[in-house]
Amino acid sequence: MRSWRPSPSPYRKDKPMTEMHSSEDLYLFFPQWEGSGKTEVYIGATILQQILQPHIPFNAIKVEAAHEPDFEHDILGYSHILRYAQEAHHLLSSKNPRRIFTLGGDCGIEVAPISFLNKRYDGDLAVIWLDAHADSNTPLSSPSKTFHGMVLRTLLGEGAPELVATSFSRLLPQQIFLAGVRDLDVPEQRFLSHAQVSSFTSAQLTTQAEEIADTLKKQGFSHVYLHIDVDVLDPLSFPAVKDISHFPTPGGIDIQTLRHFQHIMISKLTTVGWCLTEVIPPQHENMHELEQLAGLYAQALK
Repeated sequence: MRSWRPSPSPYRKDKPMTEMHSSEDLYLFFPQWEGSGKTEVYIGATILQQILQPHIPFNAIKVEAAHEPDFEHDILGYSHILRYAQEAHHLLSSKNPRRIFTLGGDCGIEVAPISFLNKRYDGDLAVIWLDAHADSNTPLSSPSKTFHGMVLRTLLGEGAPELVATSFSRLLPQQIFLAGVRDLDVPEQRFLSHAQVSSFTSAQLTTQAEEIADTLKKQGFSHVYLHIDVDVLDPLSFPAVKDISHFPTPGGIDIQTLRHFQHIMISKLTTVGWCLTEVIPPQHENMHELEQLAGLYAQALK
């Protein structure tokens, strides 16, 4: 494991814990890496959690830090992913939170949190998928066979039956809003076109945040879930993404745009879920980039 030195927290040290969280909220630490096949995702999540830990009372899904992933049902790491999903289902059932704020881990952790909130709010949930990728393959269509590229399709009720069964509910295609997605596999393109899944470009995220929020409200949504994969950021405007993402993809947004977009969504809609995924440790000991991402978590709690 690469050595690193923790830097000061993005929170003021004198800020009372009671100002940082609510008893009706669940702060979930879910460092699953098997969905990406990259153990660095576990390390990156752990560093972020340690930055935030003094102020946030996390509930954790225990994940094995290193092992050889199995391969079943056309999914790499299937048995561990299934076990963690079942544990997350049990945790959410027992806690019954009003809101969920998650640190991942790979994108595959989203099945339980999103499906739980969708059930709790009876389908009044818009899922904004801030990601360079659509994560909409099935096990058969996936070129990589990694589950983080299948999670939205699983939430729609398609894919490995045992993983679909860990969902509390199923999303409808009209609840999904892809944001900043720019790297699609051919089977994903066909599916998304057929299902008429909405999408917003990086340019729209930059200039039309308020219009996007208004669009969601006009479609009848009052609750929103923000999924953030760090690769939504552009490697030119946020060069650190080349260090902290396995999949830096040109054409993304900058960190200021992401922060502004999140602020608009929080101010215009009721944010009931938030998740940051796919962060790996930087190649140097400066934690400034990770602190900026941790600051997004702090912003989401407001």
